[in-house]
Amino acid sequence: SRGLAIGAEPPIGYLGFAGRGNAGDDAILAAHRRSLPEVGFGLLPLEWERETLALLGRARRRPLHSGVLFGGGTVVGREAWRRRLDVAQRVGSRRLVFTGVGVEEPGFEGAARYTDRDELERWADVLGRAAHLTVRGPRSAELLRGIGVDAAFVSDPALLLGPDQPSEDAVRPRLLGLNVADPEDQYRGTGSRVFDASAAAARTLLRSGWSIRLLPFDHKDLVLAEALRRALDNR
Repeated sequence: SRGLAIGAEPPIGYLGFAGRGNAGDDAILAAHRRSLPEVGFGLLPLEWERETLALLGRARRRPLHSGVLFGGGTVVGREAWRRRLDVAQRVGSRRLVFTGVGVEEPGFEGAARYTDRDELERWADVLGRAAHLTVRGPRSAELLRGIGVDAAFVSDPALLLGPDQPSEDAVRPRLLGLNVADPEDQYRGTGSRVFDASAAAARTLLRSGWSIRLLPFDHKDLVLAEALRRALDNR
C-alpha cells in the first residue's frame, strides 16, 4: 500500500487480491498495468484498512488516490469488499471503475455462504455510481440484471496478457495443462473428490499417450500438485 503515498500526485487506488501468492490475481493487476502504462496504481490495503490508510494519510498530506479501480476476482456481492471500498473512498476520490469483475453466486452451496439477495441489493447502489462497469462472464451479468444493473461481460482481464493469436510453434498436441486447486470453498463436494477424479482422468490420458503439465496458480496449490505428481508415479 506504500504506492498510495510515494508520488507527488495521487495514483489510482487498485482494489483486488494481488500480491498474495495467487497467479491469477497478480495477472489481473499486470494486465491493467500493461494496458494502462500511463496510469500509476497504488494497492489499497485489505486488512487493517482504516489504520493503514490513516497512517499513510499522515505521511502524505494529500488525497491518497484519484479514484478506485476494482481489478477483478469474484468481489461483487461480498460484504467484505464493499466495506473495503467504503473505507478507501473516504481517503480519496469517489471516482469508481470496475473492469472484468466476478459477481458472487448466491446459489453457491459449500461450507459457507458468501452472499445473498440482500447483499447483492446493497451493491446495486455502489455499482450505479461507477463510471465504468464490466464483468467477467454471462452469469455475472445475469446476476446484476436481477438487481437492476446492466453490465457488459468481457472475460477475465488477465487474458490481455496473452497474444492476440497463439503461435503455432507453441501448440503441442496431446499436452494437457492441469491445475488442481486448494480452493477457498467448493460447490457441493470435497477437495478429495476433485483430487481423486483428476488423478483418475490424468492416468487415463497418460495411458493414451498424452503428457500432463501440472500448473499451480496459488502457493497453496503446490502441496496438491506435488501429491498429484506422486499419484501419477512422477510422470
